Amino acid sequence: MHGLLAEAERGGELAAGVTPHRTGAVVLAATTGTEVLAREDHDWLARPSLTDLWRLLLPCVAAPRVAGALDPAGSGSAEGGPVESGPAAPDLQADAGRVGLAVRWSLAVGRQ
Repeated sequence: MHGLLAEAERGGELAAGVTPHRTGAVVLAATTGTEVLAREDHDWLARPSLTDLWRLLLPCVAAPRVAGALDPAGSGSAEGGPVESGPAAPDLQADAGRVGLAVRWSLAVGRQ
């Protein structure tokens, strides 16, 4: 995660004031908390719950020029197939060249 955030920073794909170190710490805390809560209620690890987490985080982390191309639901279903959720999903592949790292980062975190 830190490596992807650092690469996004070098590409100007992080929002102003966002640093890889602090953002990585926040993502780690949020995902650890989700895992702990899921011990009692597995719905915390369901795709809608994780999508809600990324729906809140991504607009704060991504630079405005790339935020619209990021889909908080990620790129694939639990089985690895495509997900058509929300208006950004169909455009992700078309925008991949333009916002390369940001899309890869969103897709990677969406799978976690």
